[in-house]
Amino acid sequence: MKQKEHKSRSLSWRILLVLFSISLSTLAQAQSITVKGNVVDPNGEPLIGVTITEHNTTNGAITDINGNFSITCAKGATLKFSYIGYKDVTKTATGTNLKVVLTEDSQALDEVVVVGYGTQKK
Repeated sequence: MKQKEHKSRSLSWRILLVLFSISLSTLAQAQSITVKGNVVDPNGEPLIGVTITEHNTTNGAITDINGNFSITCAKGATLKFSYIGYKDVTKTATGTNLKVVLTEDSQALDEVVVVGYGTQKK
């Protein structure tokens, strides 16, 4: 009789462990959100190829030809938008559509003349 009771107790612990594992995995999935949005310049023109990265991860995306992007990340994560010649912008990931405006970084843009063997400033 004791052996039968031990087997049923062992089975109930296994079932409990499986249910606990399933609940943890659904909780982890619930914390991820998909953030969609659009990146434009100050004139409202879409920017193609803007890099969007989630802070402290290797997760990232880029904008398409219309400046649209979609990235799955943790809710509340910090997203960094970067593009050559523009100042970086950081936004907090929420479930809503983001409209990001990047402004030009005039200090990063110097006039450069290309020479056959290197570059020099004009």
